[in-house]
Amino acid sequence: MSSFARTSRPDVVSITVVYVAFVAALLAGSGPAKAVPTIIDFNAGQGFTVRSLPGGDPAGTGTTTFSRAGATFSDGEVQFTGITAFYASPPSSYVFGNNPGSVVFRDLATDVRFFFVDDAGGGAFTATAFDAMDNIVGAVSSNAITSVADPANFVGFDRDAAIRRIAFTGGIVDNFAFNVPEPGTLSILATGVLSLLALRRRRCPRPA
Repeated sequence: MSSFARTSRPDVVSITVVYVAFVAALLAGSGPAKAVPTIIDFNAGQGFTVRSLPGGDPAGTGTTTFSRAGATFSDGEVQFTGITAFYASPPSSYVFGNNPGSVVFRDLATDVRFFFVDDAGGGAFTATAFDAMDNIVGAVSSNAITSVADPANFVGFDRDAAIRRIAFTGGIVDNFAFNVPEPGTLSILATGVLSLLALRRRRCPRPA
């Protein structure tokens, strides 16, 4: 084995030890992981295509299935209906109508809250939240339409419930808010250690 290889191993091991100690100290002093809040208002300003029902747009004109900030919405459509009571932030909302739909989170979400009202001619609808093991952690019902952004029409689950997905039986949703965790320090630690181990392999070839 070359003298370079003999001296490289201790150097890389020492660097690894220092790195682990540094991140461990960072973990100890960082406290609980911070949550990143997200609010989706389903308006064109957030990049959504809006179907105008008064304008006669055909079904499917508006954004239907999409992913935003780690949340995937399915089986609804972003619509302008012309009925202001359907909105928390006019002029559009996400409409499941009388059909089931879902929201699935890439990472477990907490503090999930949203504007939830009946569709015209239907309701009340339900939204049921499930955890990572597909256990029910909560359920809420839609409200009869009253007025635009009526605070009484906002619903939510337990703030600390860790939610993987929400199943809707129908209804209209707006101002969908949730928190997801920031990238964890442990994942940073794991990435760093793996990088250092890969460096060690490159610098310390096996003897012939």
